Amino acid sequence: MKSSHPEANRSSREGGSSKWRGTEVQSKKHFETLPPGRAARCGRAVCFSAERGLPKGIGASATASAAALFARRCPAREGVLRLVVIALVVVTRCSAGFGQSGPYFYSLPDLTVSAEGSFGSVVVVEPTLDSSLGGEVSAYGFSICHDLALLQVDAIEQSDDLLAFNNGAGADFFVSSIETGFVNLGVVPSTTFVEGIVPTVEFSLATIHYRIVATGTFTALLQFCNGGTPPVENLLVVGIEEWEAVLGTGSIAVGESFLRGDANGNGSLSLGDAVLILAWLFANGTEPLCVSAADSNDSETISLGDSLTILAVLFTANAPTMAAPFPTCGLDPTPGDLGCQQIPTCP
Repeated sequence: MKSSHPEANRSSREGGSSKWRGTEVQSKKHFETLPPGRAARCGRAVCFSAERGLPKGIGASATASAAALFARRCPAREGVLRLVVIALVVVTRCSAGFGQSGPYFYSLPDLTVSAEGSFGSVVVVEPTLDSSLGGEVSAYGFSICHDLALLQVDAIEQSDDLLAFNNGAGADFFVSSIETGFVNLGVVPSTTFVEGIVPTVEFSLATIHYRIVATGTFTALLQFCNGGTPPVENLLVVGIEEWEAVLGTGSIAVGESFLRGDANGNGSLSLGDAVLILAWLFANGTEPLCVSAADSNDSETISLGDSLTILAVLFTANAPTMAAPFPTCGLDPTPGDLGCQQIPTCP
C-alpha cells in the first residue's frame, strides 16, 4: 500500500522494504531510509520500532554507554511510518573531537578501610557528577578501572539520587557491565525527558560494591578509563550536546589511618606526645596505641629522636615538617612493621 505522503514514497523507492527511517537533527526536514545493517551517521537521528533492535553501529554503544546516545520519543508523522515507533536515538559522538570538554566533573572518593578483617569485606563507592555550569544532564556514561589483584566488583546499582527519578522508580535506562578490571555504565534518567539531572551539587551516579581480595596494607587506585570494545568513553549529554567530563581519581586504602607524631592519639600534635614517648622508652610508661604514629621521624624505630622531632616541630622556627601522614590523618605511604591499632580520632 502506497503512502499519500510524497517523502514516504520516495524513501520507500530508495530503500526497498526497509522499515528504518532517519531524520536530520537540526532541520528535521529530511526523512530517509536507513536499511538494517547500515551504520548510523554522526548527527543523524534514528527512529526505531518495537519490531527491531538498534541499527548497526549503535547497538553496542546503547548497552555500554548511554552518554553516546540521546533518546527521546519520535514525533508522529502522518503517512510516513506505519509502525509503532517507540524511540528516537541521536548519535552524537562519531569521531574524535566531536564532543566538548567543559566544567562537568566526574569524581571518585578516597576511602580508608581498617586492615583488620578487611579481606573479603565490601567497600561501597559512589562516583559523583558536579558542575557550576548548570543545564540538565539527560544521559551519561562512564568506565572505571581497578586493580584485579586488590579488588573485585560484586555489583553496580542505582544510587539513591537516581532512585528519586520517575516517582521513586529510578532511571528509565540503567545498563551496566562488570568486566575484567573495569565496570561500564550507561544511564538515561528519563527517556521522556520529563526531568534531568541538575548537577550544581555532587550527584551520585551509581553505587559500586568493591570486594577486597588482598591482605596487608595497600592503596587500590580507582580511575576513569576507557574499558571495553569498543571503548566506553566518559561522557554526558546536556540537552542534545555531548560533553567530555573532567575526570578525577579515587582510591581505597587498606590500613590504619593515623597522624604522625600523635603518640597519645588525641588527634593533634602536642607536648604530651613527646612526653609519652619518653615515658615509654625510659620510665616503663604506657605503649602508644599506634606505634607507627609515635615514629615521628619515620625511621621505623622508636627512639629519643622521635621526641626531639616533635619538640622541634612544635617549638622551633622553620623546623622541617614530618613525613606523611602529617598534618592530617592518613595511611603511611612507607609502611613498616611497627603496628597500629585503629585510633578513634583518625577514622
